[in-house]
Amino acid sequence: MKLDVEKVLDWLHTRRMVLFAVLGGTVLLLIGVLVIVQVDKPKVAKHTLSQAYAAEPIPRKELFVEEEPDFVPSFLYYRAPREAWDAEFVSQFWDLLDDKTLQDLQKEADNRISTLLEAIP
Repeated sequence: MKLDVEKVLDWLHTRRMVLFAVLGGTVLLLIGVLVIVQVDKPKVAKHTLSQAYAAEPIPRKELFVEEEPDFVPSFLYYRAPREAWDAEFVSQFWDLLDDKTLQDLQKEADNRISTLLEAIP
């Protein structure tokens, strides 16, 4: 069966208005469906669970330690070094303990040593 071009053209010419109406209705229907689908889409909340675990870049200052300066200050003496210490100079750093305090410290040390030695099998 062969398609007769003149018959097809004649059929299109006689039904031209109906074809335009059907084509226009189809286009309007497609546009309406697209609008309904876009408007009816659920709004995505900003703070959903997936965004709570989203990857975030680490700031450079937290990731890398800043470089230290190249210079190192020389050792500064707050006083001249002493060749010999005298009792007067040392007395400001050391307090002599009385006999009772020394005995208490000795007892405590002896108790700890005894406890350690008793624990050894």
